[in-house]
Amino acid sequence: MMMDAASTKNNSEDEDEDNDNDETEDSFQKINTMYVNKIEKVASKYMNNPNTIITSNDTNDVEKILANEFSNCTIKDRTEIQEEIHGVHCMAPDETPELLTESLKQLSMELDNDDRIPVFEKHAYILSRQLEQEHGKQKQYTCCYVNSNEFHLMYLRCELFDVRKAAKRLVQALDFLLEYFGQYALERKIKLSDFTKKELNRMKKGYMQLLPSRDRGGRRISITFPGNNHDIAALDTQKKIGFYLTLVCATDIENQRKGIVSVIWIEQILSKNPVGFHVKNRLKIHLFPVRFVSIHFCSRDILARRLAKAVLVARLNADLRVRFIYHFGESVENRYEMKGYGMPTESLPITWTGTIKTENVKRFINLRSNVEENYPNNKESNTTTNNRLSIIECPYLNDILFKKGNHTLQQSGNIQFQSIVWSIYKQHLQQNMMNQDKKISKNLQSPLPPVISAITTKMLVPDILNKIKQDNLRVLVWEKEHGWWNCFNEESDYRKHVHFGALHILRKEPSSNNRLDSASLITTSITSDSDDEDRMTSCGQCFGKSFVPYDVDANNDTLYESDLYLK
Repeated sequence: MMMDAASTKNNSEDEDEDNDNDETEDSFQKINTMYVNKIEKVASKYMNNPNTIITSNDTNDVEKILANEFSNCTIKDRTEIQEEIHGVHCMAPDETPELLTESLKQLSMELDNDDRIPVFEKHAYILSRQLEQEHGKQKQYTCCYVNSNEFHLMYLRCELFDVRKAAKRLVQALDFLLEYFGQYALERKIKLSDFTKKELNRMKKGYMQLLPSRDRGGRRISITFPGNNHDIAALDTQKKIGFYLTLVCATDIENQRKGIVSVIWIEQILSKNPVGFHVKNRLKIHLFPVRFVSIHFCSRDILARRLAKAVLVARLNADLRVRFIYHFGESVENRYEMKGYGMPTESLPITWTGTIKTENVKRFINLRSNVEENYPNNKESNTTTNNRLSIIECPYLNDILFKKGNHTLQQSGNIQFQSIVWSIYKQHLQQNMMNQDKKISKNLQSPLPPVISAITTKMLVPDILNKIKQDNLRVLVWEKEHGWWNCFNEESDYRKHVHFGALHILRKEPSSNNRLDSASLITTSITSDSDDEDRMTSCGQCFGKSFVPYDVDANNDTLYESDLYLK
């Protein structure tokens, strides 16, 4: 009896604590709603009359909104969010087959429960189920794309496997797809061919694009440049483009787990463009099939753009407001600040004068067109595969890249590859020195000197390849003609790239970590016909300056390198 009374008391205390937390959260929401309404009124005045005078009082409420959102988080949540924003932590839970199976089952039950989600809130979801039944009778297919496990897992990972949030986000996303694209978007994946010529032209202008590289946390980066000539139709087009780009990202499981980073870069607008403040310009990123780990707002510090920041924060939901970071200053100042968050600012598609670069957009459209035309049934949008070759849009951080120039010197995978090459070489060198010592001891009485065997690159390559496979590293080669990365699935296809890459690394001065205490001689036997020399140049350039063979013996076509800078 006493234990029952104690447990009842504890339960009542827990309920009281939960009620207090709910009341506190409701009070924060009411206060924030009041601030949001004030900001929207100012935005409405500015939209109707761009000459409206804006004061600092009109934009200060946004700081109160952000402060309230952070105050509503626990210390643990704030710490985890900040660490994830800086790319040093990922909040995604460890996944097991049991977790995936159970979560999919619960999500299906949540979607079909009319008490949880009323019928009038899931019109598109119900329509997708009806389409499945109709096509099932015609024996065309049994499942709409939006009802597949693949699509459902995107939204479960978006909400870190919170089933209720995932279900709500999913039904709202289906309504968005039905409204902006049409019924076909419920049945299959969206393609570039679904966009009109006018919409594709707007995409090519680069107002919204994906960067071809990742941040230090391995996340994809999307960047948005609000255009100078916005109208309501253009805003709708931007939403469609944004959903398509994030869907491309979301079909890669690593992107689903780690999320993506959003950058909003305002360079030359908003002083005379009030359309962006229109109430219809409400953000839809909370419906996108990938979670945003951070949103960076970059602009010069003027009142009109502070109002833009206030409107943006007002239209974000609570989960995204705590991930909002703003950078006010000149372009160079904003770039330096973003480096602190692990952003590859050298990849930003904008010049110092504010001109948007469109090279990446053109390559992206070319790649997606090739993927969607030639591999229509491919599941992965970031990786298109045939038997021997995969087309990669954006490499992972630990991929080994082969591309001419110095663009890949700081790639984590290339640094790891150099470490592997030197490690394997040290092992062979030490073994060679041990064998030499044995030969010397055996030949102490002999009048002839012992024969010292040389280390060849071909001797190192098998061990290097085994280490690459053991560490699950991919070897990617840049396809200049098409503008994408080729990932070879067969070891025999990338063996020559590893061979010449290793040779080039060994011919460069090693870092202090890779130096040895004894000198050595390396002789590398490589046939030097014209084709091989071309391959050596292209493969060697991924690790620095253009690689040119040093000493070529015209008699036997063999390369000799006698100085490895080993001290």
